[in-house]
Amino acid sequence: FARELIKVAVVQICQDEGFQSIQSSALDALTDIMIKYLEEIGYGTHLYAEASCRTDCNFLDFSLALQDCNGSIRDLLDYSNQVDEIPFAKPIPPFPIRAAEVKPIEVLEDDESRPEYVPNYLPPFPGKHTYIFTPTFEEHSAEPGKIRKLKNKQKRHVESSLAQLDSHLHTQKFPKRADMPEYFSA
Repeated sequence: FARELIKVAVVQICQDEGFQSIQSSALDALTDIMIKYLEEIGYGTHLYAEASCRTDCNFLDFSLALQDCNGSIRDLLDYSNQVDEIPFAKPIPPFPIRAAEVKPIEVLEDDESRPEYVPNYLPPFPGKHTYIFTPTFEEHSAEPGKIRKLKNKQKRHVESSLAQLDSHLHTQKFPKRADMPEYFSA
C-alpha cells in the first residue's frame, strides 16, 4: 500500500522535473531509493528522540536526521519554493485499511444439541454425519510384556529394512574369508 503511494509520488516528481515517461525498472529503482531514504530519515528521527528520552519526535530530531542523510532544512525549503504545489494524483484512503466487519453467527437460543457449558457465541456443532464414521485407533496396552514384544518386532522390521537398503546400495560382493590376504588375518 505505502509502496504504491510512494510510486505515485515519484512519478509526479519526475513529471514535474520534465520527464514525459519512465520505464518500469527505473520507476522501481527510484521508488526503492525513496523508500530507503524515508526509512533512514524516520529511523534517525526516532533515534534522536529516544536519545533525548522522548517518545514523540520533534522538528529538531527531524532536522538532525536529515543532516545525517546529507540533507538540510534549507535544501527542502529551496526545493519547495522552486516547485509549484501539485495535488496528489489519487485520493488516499485512510491508513491502515480496515478489514471488513465479520457478521456474527446467529445461534438459536433453544438448541437442544448444545450442552449448557458451551457459550452461545460459539458456532453450532456440525451435523452428526460429519463425525459418525470417524475411525478410531486401538489404544496401546501398558503391559510390559506386550510393549517389549512390540519393540522387538519394530526393531526386527527396521533391521530388515536397513539390510535390504544396504544390499541395494552395495552390489559389490566382498571376498569370502578364505580369499582374504594373509595380512588381514590375525
